[in-house]
Amino acid sequence: MKKSVSYRYGLLRGMDIFFSHHTGMKGRLIRYSCARKDGRKAARRARKDRSLPNHGGFITDHDGQKYVTEVTGRNQGALRQNCFEKYRTRRNHIIRVFRWTGFEIEPIRRAAQEALALEVRRGTEQYDWWGAITSSWLGRKVFFWMKNDPEKNYCTEYVCKVLAEFGMAGQLPRYQNPMALMAWMERHPDFVEVKGVVV
Repeated sequence: MKKSVSYRYGLLRGMDIFFSHHTGMKGRLIRYSCARKDGRKAARRARKDRSLPNHGGFITDHDGQKYVTEVTGRNQGALRQNCFEKYRTRRNHIIRVFRWTGFEIEPIRRAAQEALALEVRRGTEQYDWWGAITSSWLGRKVFFWMKNDPEKNYCTEYVCKVLAEFGMAGQLPRYQNPMALMAWMERHPDFVEVKGVVV
């Protein structure tokens, strides 16, 4: 598909948190499952709602070059650093970016980026499929016997893990799927949305 989404990279900073929207079946299923608690009509609307996310991760900055650093379920799952080309189509693009005030402190932000870079090199992060499924209302209802694996993380659960490691302990939302986490950041005073990133 022709590239049709651009970003103002100069507005982005390392450790900013992005949320993305994918129009494919998996993205629709994630949004439907997370919104199902509000009824079938709300869930059906959520499938196509371009303002709702199905994925999230971090922006990282290495010598001025911006990347998306994310936990992905592909190839057994891992924390990966990817280029922005992945998110430049109408089918798959970043919709919103948030900044935690804790990363305003440059040494903390630098330490967090170094920690992510080390994890990318090690490749030891594994994707928590059951955690991702049961982070949604529908997933918990259908697979009520399954539990979140404390040794693994899905995309936005990893975001919460990093935030906790760098000072957000005890303040994180109970459910950490992309829709719930983005809604929580909208209300939380320690997060500011970075406006004007998506062109």
